[in-house]
Amino acid sequence: MKYKDGTILIVDDEMGGRIGEHVQEQLGRHVICYESGREAIDAVENDMAYSLAFVDLSLPDIGGDEVINVSKRKNPNTPVVCISRYDYLPKGANETLIKPFWPSDIERIINRYLPTKS
Repeated sequence: MKYKDGTILIVDDEMGGRIGEHVQEQLGRHVICYESGREAIDAVENDMAYSLAFVDLSLPDIGGDEVINVSKRKNPNTPVVCISRYDYLPKGANETLIKPFWPSDIERIINRYLPTKS
């Protein structure tokens, strides 16, 4: 399973689809969304290529920190943004996006890690 450069992985059981739609419509980025940590881990373990990941810490099946650990093991140079209700930076995450947040917060992070090519 491979995707083009610039793909954004979103793992969030509550807002993943809405975030993904916004990113695709407003920024024209390719987005893959998973609502379960297990599905995301399976995709990452099967060599899914992505350039940036947003991972919610509170997933219904496994902890987001486990998804972050697998992501960093398989793709050590790919930035991971933790989504949380708390100001907490788990090992392996580059930064934390604290809930609630605005679409402009997502855009700012994406533009920082994946600048638009001229």
